[in-house]
Amino acid sequence: MTLETEVAALTTATTSLLSAVNVSKTTLDQKVADALTSENNASTSASNAATSENNASTSASNASTSASNASTSASNASTSASNAATSETNAATSASNAATSAGEAASAVSDHATSTANPHSVTKAQVGLGSADNTSDADKPVSTATQSALNLKAPLESPSLTGTPTAPTAAAATNTTQIATTAFVRTEVANLVAAAPAALDTLNELSAALGNDANFATTVTNALAAKAPLASPGLTGTPTAPTAAAGTNSTQLATTAHVFAERSNAVSLTNKTLVDPAINGKADLVAIDKTLFPAAIVDSFIYDTTKDTDGGAWRDRCSHLSWYKEALCAGRWLGSYANETAARVVGTTGDYYYDTGASVFYSLNVTSGVTEVFRGNRAGFPAKVLITAESNRVVLWDLDNGGSMWMVFDNHLWQESIIAANANGAVISGVYAINGQFVFGKNGNSDIDYCGLRICNFASDVKLKHRLN
Repeated sequence: MTLETEVAALTTATTSLLSAVNVSKTTLDQKVADALTSENNASTSASNAATSENNASTSASNASTSASNASTSASNASTSASNAATSETNAATSASNAATSAGEAASAVSDHATSTANPHSVTKAQVGLGSADNTSDADKPVSTATQSALNLKAPLESPSLTGTPTAPTAAAATNTTQIATTAFVRTEVANLVAAAPAALDTLNELSAALGNDANFATTVTNALAAKAPLASPGLTGTPTAPTAAAGTNSTQLATTAHVFAERSNAVSLTNKTLVDPAINGKADLVAIDKTLFPAAIVDSFIYDTTKDTDGGAWRDRCSHLSWYKEALCAGRWLGSYANETAARVVGTTGDYYYDTGASVFYSLNVTSGVTEVFRGNRAGFPAKVLITAESNRVVLWDLDNGGSMWMVFDNHLWQESIIAANANGAVISGVYAINGQFVFGKNGNSDIDYCGLRICNFASDVKLKHRLN
């Protein structure tokens, strides 16, 4: 029997059962109607009793006017009153019976509706359910067609879907147990990539950009640890840097190549004999080395005035002398440069330098141009000087002022007669100094050249010549 046939048989049985219930209801309704009729009759009897009571009253009134009829009327009145009482009692009894019948009818309907004892003895065959039994819901069989249809459905728990299942797409950024569709995934991936360039919008590309290094953060941290800070770096190993141009005088790092290039522009004192061997190799020579100019040095001497007889006190008594009053440079000493252009890179108006191209000391003029100078920027005699002698020029370098040029003896003013060369080729051959006196030795080809010693006394502003025979 199919499920549809079973449902039809169950429908027929239900209809028959309802018909039987309707029959019982009709009987019940009749009993209720009879109870109501009895109640109405009781009401009518009570009304008749009231009427009889009224008639008795009338009879009593008539008795007052008819003495002869008084006894009879009184008797009739008593009888009527008795009848009225009886009718009233009957009416109350009828009403009580009607109420009892109505309660019994209601109880009968309730009992019938809740009874499971099949009071009408209806059989399965009578309602077309001869094949029905009491199988539980869990054990009831289903038809093959129904089972086949059920086999095509997925269970609620852990379904294994096939084909191309679909589902509503969740809103972007949803983070619940709702199923994620491919559209949802693409949206989330697009939001993750955002505005990343095409070369970095996949995990593989990002991994490649990081060198496929799973410990990239550690690698970068270690690499940074091996870098020097910008402020006060403590470099190790053999650091390198771009080599500054020749003549650069700034905060740029100086490489060894720059130092050697600058040294090549300086005069080396190698193989020069210093009068005082104790001074040889002192830091003063290192300081002056960058300021010396390339020339043929014939002799050199470091003069330390603190070793004079008076400890150099004579230096403080010279402000009235001619050499003290000579014009000075207004700027700072720059060192040696190939030309004015190179010097102006680091210098400004009033600064002075040695021009290696012209072999002359110059001061920078305003805007452009230079002026030859013979004095530095300090009037007083330095406590310590380096004296370098060329064949026709002597330079005093101020070791108190970073090795700058202090004075040039070069056919200039009061030194002219001491330094000047002549047609016979007399040249300077040596220098020495003590107690404020500078001694220059000159060699020549004849006596008229005053070959011998030239003395310049800075302490007394006196010039002397001593010809040696």
